[in-house]
Amino acid sequence: MIVEAIAADLTDPRERALVELRLTDPDRPVELLVNNAGTECPEVFGAAALDSLLYEVDLNIVALMCLTRAALPDMTARGRGAVINVASFAGYLPPGGCAYGASKAWVLTFTDTVAASLSGTGVRMLAVCAGRIRNEATSAPERSPLWLTPEQVVRSSMIDLAKGRTLSTPGWLYRGLVSVLESPRSALRLAAAAAGRGRERCARLPDS
Repeated sequence: MIVEAIAADLTDPRERALVELRLTDPDRPVELLVNNAGTECPEVFGAAALDSLLYEVDLNIVALMCLTRAALPDMTARGRGAVINVASFAGYLPPGGCAYGASKAWVLTFTDTVAASLSGTGVRMLAVCAGRIRNEATSAPERSPLWLTPEQVVRSSMIDLAKGRTLSTPGWLYRGLVSVLESPRSALRLAAAAAGRGRERCARLPDS
């Protein structure tokens, strides 16, 4: 697999358009799009500068939606491809008062919604519900289940993508918590799928 990185300010419509143009290039098809760019406005919503909040929305939501929209038509036409959207555990249990968790909750719901529309196309979509990830700037405890390595997150995500899942939660602690939080939504998905199959059967019944 060839990995290509494009430097761009995805909150700038002109620079984002150049990335979108690359994603739609028929001579260089994209097999996997990873929407990993993101930012966090740490201030409590009522005290945060409006420019900071809008920047957070532009990068975490608008850019992710635009790039996904650019990539999907060619993928579905070819019958293969995948999009990975990096969300966050904060999308389920957001820190009090910050808008960041709301933006990541949007990523989770967006992925779930669009993935349902891709059934049978050969194109997959996955949301990565990442917890705390170690990097050179962190001083995390060595054996804390709250902290994951980038390698753990990537490995878990790619395994779940290969299995056709729409949600990946690396780390046993986060996976256990999310499984509980996801229970109501899982039940609703099953009910919706059953209702859809019921409507299809009714549509196929011959006229009396």
